[in-house]
Amino acid sequence: MPHHHHGPHHHHPRHRPHRLHHHLERDLDVLSELTNRGRILDTDRLISVTEELSMTEVSEYLKEKVLPEYGNLAAAGAIELANGHFGAKAQQRFRDLIERSREGKTALIFPLPPHVHEPFIYEQMRPTILLPNGHPLPPHLHDIDVPLVANTRTCRRAISTGAFSIIVFEMHRSNDCAVIDPEVGDVLQGGVLPGDIEMWAQLRPDRHPEDVEIDLPNRKINFI
Repeated sequence: MPHHHHGPHHHHPRHRPHRLHHHLERDLDVLSELTNRGRILDTDRLISVTEELSMTEVSEYLKEKVLPEYGNLAAAGAIELANGHFGAKAQQRFRDLIERSREGKTALIFPLPPHVHEPFIYEQMRPTILLPNGHPLPPHLHDIDVPLVANTRTCRRAISTGAFSIIVFEMHRSNDCAVIDPEVGDVLQGGVLPGDIEMWAQLRPDRHPEDVEIDLPNRKINFI
């Protein structure tokens, strides 16, 4: 059973927008840099570059939305529209996940960055924090009242009971290779995952030396 970490009630003052998936951030940064250097002047050329560089999501948005609705804009204007579009999508996707967590059946496997875990915690969604071995509770969460499960084996057991409908964790993905913190991997791969549990991954930009490949065949992983 999770134990509760008791402390005074806090209302968190910060409301930060949820970030884009890091590959979209990277793609849009590259396009902005090329535009600033004068290498891309308009939307037509921007589309050509996104196709050459296999920036599929950006390319599709420019072709299907920007060009038909706005015409052949200056590249900087098209990139600004793309930033707004993908930012709004990321925010909505995350808000939808938060709203569906109101039943208190969400588990957050740490480590998770603050912009992911804080909205669940400070908006009183009553998530359960799972702390695998080697991952202490961040200091800013020490005084809050949240269900807490510590150590890898106990985390595995908590998931296997079917108490959770959503599980949120962090992973890195590049070149079709997905890797994860070894202790988080042990929680997810070393026990019994209920068949109907939803898996949501926060994609971090960097691979860590200790990371291991995640092996969850026939499991759909959604990306925050």
